[in-house]
Amino acid sequence: MLAGKRKKLLEGGKVLKKFSGKKLLGLKYEPLFDFLFNKEVKEAENAFSVLPADFVSDEEGTGVVHIAPMYGDDDFQLGKKFNLPLIHTLDLEGRFKKMVSDWSGLFAKEADPLIIKKLEEKGLLYKEEKVLHSYPFCWRCDSPLLYYALECWYIAVSKIKKQLIANNKKIRWVPGHIKEGRFGKWLLQARDWAFSRNRFWGAPLPIWQCQSKKGENKGCGNVKVVGSFKELEKIVKRKIKDPHRPYIDEIEFNCPKCGGKMKRTPEVFDCWFESGSMPYAQWHYPFENKRFLEKTFPADFIAEGLDQTRGWFYTLHVIATILTLKDIGLGKNRPAFLNVIVNGLVLDEKGRKLSKKLGNYPEPKEIFDRYGADALRYFLLTSTPIGQDYRFSEKGVQDTWRRTLLTLWNSYLFFETYKEKGFSPKKRIIPKNVLNRWIISRLEQLKQEVIFEMERYEITKAARKINSFLEDLSNWYIRRSRDYFKKPKQKREKDEFSQTLYYLLKEFLKISAPFLPFISEYLYLELIEKKEPQSVHLSDFPKPKKNLIDGKLEEKMRLAREIAAKALAKRAKAGIKVRQPLLELQINKPELKKEKELLNILKEELNVKKITFGRTLKLNTKITPELKEEGLLRELSRQIQQLRKKARLKPKDKIFVYYFASAQLKKPLEKNKKLFVKEAQIKDIIFEKKAKKDLLIEKEVSICEKKIWIGLKKTKN
Repeated sequence: MLAGKRKKLLEGGKVLKKFSGKKLLGLKYEPLFDFLFNKEVKEAENAFSVLPADFVSDEEGTGVVHIAPMYGDDDFQLGKKFNLPLIHTLDLEGRFKKMVSDWSGLFAKEADPLIIKKLEEKGLLYKEEKVLHSYPFCWRCDSPLLYYALECWYIAVSKIKKQLIANNKKIRWVPGHIKEGRFGKWLLQARDWAFSRNRFWGAPLPIWQCQSKKGENKGCGNVKVVGSFKELEKIVKRKIKDPHRPYIDEIEFNCPKCGGKMKRTPEVFDCWFESGSMPYAQWHYPFENKRFLEKTFPADFIAEGLDQTRGWFYTLHVIATILTLKDIGLGKNRPAFLNVIVNGLVLDEKGRKLSKKLGNYPEPKEIFDRYGADALRYFLLTSTPIGQDYRFSEKGVQDTWRRTLLTLWNSYLFFETYKEKGFSPKKRIIPKNVLNRWIISRLEQLKQEVIFEMERYEITKAARKINSFLEDLSNWYIRRSRDYFKKPKQKREKDEFSQTLYYLLKEFLKISAPFLPFISEYLYLELIEKKEPQSVHLSDFPKPKKNLIDGKLEEKMRLAREIAAKALAKRAKAGIKVRQPLLELQINKPELKKEKELLNILKEELNVKKITFGRTLKLNTKITPELKEEGLLRELSRQIQQLRKKARLKPKDKIFVYYFASAQLKKPLEKNKKLFVKEAQIKDIIFEKKAKKDLLIEKEVSICEKKIWIGLKKTKN
């Protein structure tokens, strides 16, 4: 007998008759083994007969399957529906009981090949084949698991399903789709909750049952749920020293209905019941802190992984819904929490769960030692949208460290390096330079944006704003303001930029503290004065100064940077380095015509002599002898600065530069020596080669495809 779609199993056999599966219903059959063929089974109406089931497929096996009601949910429900005998052939360790005499004491999966062999010996095996299908295994030891029907205590969740759904509507979920999606759909099909476990360790169920079995009171069935230690002590008239097993199991008392013995049921609580009770149990409610909890319930905010939609989030929700069906002080019809952030799971680069067995992740301590805890924290905060799984990679953490933490650190070092010796922060700054006005506007805008996202619990969006601002601070503001710190035309200029950068750093660290707590704390303590809060985490989150936000200026600066990026791309395409000055850039943004400061920034960024306006963006790439000479001097200045850096010289350290080159490369420097010495911040330049032992550092470099030699010597004063 075979399902029509499985004809390939016939292997050349002949089809004798075709008929509908319905004709098989009720048909009795002789079991393959007679271990269960006892009186109870024989008297069962539907035992060993064909029954209808919608979970059976006609595309696998034969189209008819054997069921074991005690070892699978579908089988169990079908068994209940047709009143089949519910008999366990396996013990709690998954080994066959004595009734299965051929394999008594053997683990079920180990017996599989022996059962197949027995069927073959009895001539009952038509065909053997391997079928690939999903199967549950222990996540710790990879042992195969068995479904096993047990008697349990249940909470009738199905009776409160409507209220569960209604209370869910009062919760803000981040990401939002989980509300009606994964969590909402789980509530729609919520089943009664088996909250008991057959274990020794755990919180014992406070349930006592009457054990009476004799006389006219047989089957009393009295159940007593004890509500507190005090109530139990009142019943047994003595102190309870230890409420755990095995001591609690020894406590018995007389049944108030029949006088029989009341004995505690042996089960313990499902640990998820305890987790779901956390809001009340942590305060020993209602025995202590009653007013406090009732005033602060429900929780404003919780966070956990996506898997907890069927774990902690669910049990919190169920217990809170039950406790607020009536107002006992916690309010009526309330959820356990008002806002929840749901993060994904951390996987490896290939999308696999992190596992000791696979060895697919580095030790956390190694990551902390190499890059710091902030790098890992910020990587996880920003690398993936909230709710999606994280693909962990050490390279990702390393990139975060370099792009974010190192950028912030270097920004602080820049300030420390170039601030005046007696620098004192002012309470109020009034920036005049366009760069300062722009970056302060960006900072105040950042405050506003981060607060907006944080109030909506969108922490990933908020965290990404941090990096965007750091990019503006380091790669545009600090880079374009270097000359104001190094070579200011007036003292007032440097003071304005120093005060601005100090304000930026200190305010930014207050914003970044929730996302980068350790580096924010360290740098904050380096910057502040004694009268200020002695931890960034004790400071108030900064409020945006809306009067300093200039949206129009930010848009114009964005346009200027966009032009710069396109012009630099044209330079790169032409193979001309930025250090080589060019004559002219033509741009097509008439709205910038009156923005003299922005145009000057563009000229400095692109190293062009002038900017004109036209219909398109066009870069004049013709290099005159004068421009080439200026480019040579800029390249030489860069080489000297690199040598200073390599020699670990500080900006205040003065040096002599020794220079040896061909006449062609010597002449431009001789011609512009006075200006070059001033611009490069050196004491003097000497056109001769000096012995290595007399120098701090030396190097032979190539400029314009020709060799030159440079040596540095530190001055004594």
